[in-house]
Amino acid sequence: MEEIVIIGSGIAGYSAAMCLNQLSCGYKLITGNINNIGGQLNKATQIENYPGAEVGISGINFMNIVKNDVGTDNFVYDEVIDVDFSTNIFKIKTNKGLLESKSVIICTGKSYNKLNINNEDFYVGKGISYCVMCDSFLYRNKSVCVVGGGDSAIRGVIHLSKIAKNVHLLVRSDKLRANNKLVEGLNECQNVIIHYNTTIQNINGENYVESIDIIKNMEHTRLDIDCIFVMIGSTPNTDIFSKYIDLDNNGYIITDAKNETNINGVFAGGDVQSNTYKQAIIAAGNGYNAAINAYYYVKSIQLK
Repeated sequence: MEEIVIIGSGIAGYSAAMCLNQLSCGYKLITGNINNIGGQLNKATQIENYPGAEVGISGINFMNIVKNDVGTDNFVYDEVIDVDFSTNIFKIKTNKGLLESKSVIICTGKSYNKLNINNEDFYVGKGISYCVMCDSFLYRNKSVCVVGGGDSAIRGVIHLSKIAKNVHLLVRSDKLRANNKLVEGLNECQNVIIHYNTTIQNINGENYVESIDIIKNMEHTRLDIDCIFVMIGSTPNTDIFSKYIDLDNNGYIITDAKNETNINGVFAGGDVQSNTYKQAIIAAGNGYNAAINAYYYVKSIQLK
């Protein structure tokens, strides 16, 4: 039986592992899909707002450095397919077997909702971004577009309007879903062009995004842009935990100040949590906080 099992290999999972290394606590980290070790940061073109990160370093290089700092001796290269949190001995079923643990830290993150067009994956990190705050600085004085019509999309547009040359907002329906205050702020932006009833049909560019083909009100046209910010929501990776763990209305895990869930001994950190801001530095801190409290939880039950 393990002392602690960490599920997930993004920045929150790595930070939790680093903490447990320092505490000399036994643990296993289940990486998840081997093609996604490192999580969402692997897709970041540059890391800009993380203290100590080398200026201009790519997300994948940054995460490789963090992984090397953590060490991989306790890594299990496998995917979790089911859990049983019905007793105080937690069971984690993977493709290759079963692990039992006294405590669990869930760091499975979220998955961005995609446009689902043919060449979308090719351009990720080459002109497609799912995070305005992460990548907006790369497109200073450039032409960009934002896809979406909700609060997050409008916040992104307002932020980009202060950086980019111009911002095209592509809205699939005939109206915005954002709150009125945000819409008022949007209307004050002088370099924003709103396109209602619009969808992207194709992305063009040999190595990077150069233009997009759109259908607007049933008419085809082309826009020359340098980046597409896809802001149509995200889905937390919580399905296998939902029968045990309390989730908010959007499916994110609800935690307390200790990063503990409604089940004693089960903690969560990073983007999988129900919190407002999805930033790497916040995910790392929450992963570390979850690990400290998981460690003390294990120690407390050993004394009983």
